[in-house]
Amino acid sequence: MINEPSQKATDETGKVILEAEVAGDGATGGVSVPYKETESSGSQPFSQLSSEASLEEENKGEASLVGGVLGNIKKSVPDSLRHTALAKVCFEPPDFKQIGYRFARPLVELYYRLLYGIDVEGLENIPPEGGCLVASNHVSLLDPPLVAAVIKNRQVHFIAKKELFEIPIMGRIIASFGCVFVDRAAKDGKSVNQAIDLLKNGRLVGIFPEGTRSKTGKLQRGRLGTAVMALKTGAPVIPACVFNTFEIGHRHGLPCGRRLGVRFGKAIEVPYMENPDPKSMKSVCNQIMEAIAELQNRGPVK
Repeated sequence: MINEPSQKATDETGKVILEAEVAGDGATGGVSVPYKETESSGSQPFSQLSSEASLEEENKGEASLVGGVLGNIKKSVPDSLRHTALAKVCFEPPDFKQIGYRFARPLVELYYRLLYGIDVEGLENIPPEGGCLVASNHVSLLDPPLVAAVIKNRQVHFIAKKELFEIPIMGRIIASFGCVFVDRAAKDGKSVNQAIDLLKNGRLVGIFPEGTRSKTGKLQRGRLGTAVMALKTGAPVIPACVFNTFEIGHRHGLPCGRRLGVRFGKAIEVPYMENPDPKSMKSVCNQIMEAIAELQNRGPVK
C-alpha cells in the first residue's frame, strides 16, 4: 500500500488543492489500494446488516409471488402479443425499489421547489441510459435528495455510509430507494463492489468524491473511491455542484431567501482498467475534482 501525507484542501488564496491521497482513510467514497474485487461482490456486505438482509428477503418474496401470478396470466396471452411494450409493462414483475423511488422523487422535488426554489443547469449532460457516475460536492444532508430530485428520467443509486443502514427506520428507507453502502472502516476496497455491479448493469450511481460533508462549505480533496469505480467499469463521470444547501442546512432547513441550485458538467470519459494502478486513480480523481471546482467557480446557478 502506498501512503502519502494528507494535504490541505485550499491554499492561502482559497484555490482548491486537488491532489488526492492514495490511501483513503475510510471515509465515504475513499478506498485503499491495491483494490481487489471478490467474486461475490454484490451480496456479502448486506449480509452483515440484519435489517437490510430482512428487507431484501421481503422484496424477493414479494417479487416472486407477483411474478408467479403474472407468469400464469401471461401463458394465456397469444405469442404475437407477449413481446410487445404493453405486455412487458403488464406482465413483468415490478421492481419495488424503483416504484418507491419514482413515487418519492417528484414529492421531494415539489417540496424543494415550494419551500426554496430550484435552479438547474446542464441536465442534458446526464446520459439517458448506460452506467454512469454523478460526482458532486457535499456540504449538507440536503444534497442527495436535491441531486436525485432534479434528475427526472433516471433513478440515482446513491452511495451512503454503512452506519446509516444500521439505523432501523432510516436504513430501510434508504435501502428501499436503491441506495448502497460503503464501509468507511474497510481498507481493502471491497465495499465499492455493489456500486461497481450497478454500473456494470447500466445504472446511474451518485457519489460524493470528497468522502464526507465539508464543514466549511469549501471543496475538499478527493478520495480515490470514485476513480476506482469509474476505472473498473469504464463508466463516464458527470461532475456536479450544488449551491446554497450549505447555508440552508445551517438554518436547520429553514428558508433563508436563497434558491437551491445544481449544475452538471460535461462527461469525463474514463478508460476501462481491470486492475487500475495508483497513478491512474490519482489522475482520474484529480480530473473529477478539477471539474467540480470549475463548476463551483462559475457561481450559483441563475
